[in-house]
Amino acid sequence: MSQLVHKTENDTVERLPSAANAPVWRPDTDVIETAEGFRLLADLPGADPESLVVEIERNILSVQAKTRQTEGSEKGYREFEPGDYYRTFRLGYEANPEKVEAKLTDGVLCVHLPKADAHQPKRIAVNVGA
Repeated sequence: MSQLVHKTENDTVERLPSAANAPVWRPDTDVIETAEGFRLLADLPGADPESLVVEIERNILSVQAKTRQTEGSEKGYREFEPGDYYRTFRLGYEANPEKVEAKLTDGVLCVHLPKADAHQPKRIAVNVGA
């Protein structure tokens, strides 16, 4: 798990220069390490699939999305405040960007980050001779 390090230290709402007075939420995330790489699960309730952006640049994975305004949300009681999601992760290994897969299902983003071939373990055959 030490190979995938969370870059953002702040656990509360962040303000980004591009998000004029709109809250930017840091989504709750689970990271599972496998032999092939990592699987990242991020909770993005209310995220608009059209606005979802997942990028890798210089071993930094970023996830961002905008929430949709629900119909009739201007009246009544609400506990869910619309805003944007943004979170970054520093990868402790080089991912293979051509093989990264991401899927949004029921407000949960699943990103599979396979390790580049150079970071996969390789078994070396040992010749025994006299």
